[in-house]
Amino acid sequence: TKTTINSSILNTSTTNADHEEEINVGGATADDTEVDLVKDLCEHEILHEENVFSSFIPLIHHIIDKNASYPVDLVVVACLALSKLMLLSSSFCSKNLQILFTLIKKSEHENIRLNAVILIGDIIQRFPNLIEPWMPNMFSTLRDDSVQVRKAVLAVLSSLILNDMVKVKGHISELVLCIEDPDPVISARTRLFFHELSRKV
Repeated sequence: TKTTINSSILNTSTTNADHEEEINVGGATADDTEVDLVKDLCEHEILHEENVFSSFIPLIHHIIDKNASYPVDLVVVACLALSKLMLLSSSFCSKNLQILFTLIKKSEHENIRLNAVILIGDIIQRFPNLIEPWMPNMFSTLRDDSVQVRKAVLAVLSSLILNDMVKVKGHISELVLCIEDPDPVISARTRLFFHELSRKV
C-alpha cells in the first residue's frame, strides 16, 4: 500500500503563488489606472487656461512669432519650451505643429531651423500619427541650404523609417537624391540608410 503524504507546504506554496499572482494582477491594474490618470491630466488639465503653465504659452508664441526681433538663443529656448508642452498633450501638439514647421521653412537662422528639426524628431516619437500630414515638409527639408540641418533631417527620417514609425511612400526620391549630396557625410549616411533598409525588405 502506497502512503500518500498530505503536504501542507505544497498547499501553502500553491496558496502563496495564487496570492502573489493576485497581487501582481492587482498591481498591474493599479499601474494602468495611474498611467491613464496621468495621461488624462496631461491631455486635459496641465495646459488648461486656469493652470499656471498656460500663462507662459502667449509669451512663448509671441517670441516665436516675432523671432526676427529677438536673439536667436532666446527663440531656440522658446521653441524648446513649446515642444515640451506639445509633448504633454496631443490636442495642444496638433494646434502648434505648424509653428515649428513654419520656422523650419522660413527662419533665416540655421540654429533655429536645426533645433526645430530636432524637436520635431522628439515629437514624432510621442505622437507619430499627428506628424503624418507634415511628412512632406520634413522630406523637403532635405534640400535645406544648411549642411547641419540636412544632417539632422536625414538622421531623424532614417531612424523613423528603419524603426517602422513612418512610411517612405512617395518621398523615396528625396532620400535617393541625398546620395549625391555635396557633403560626403550626408552621402555616406544615405548609402548606409539604404543598405539597412534593404536588409529589412
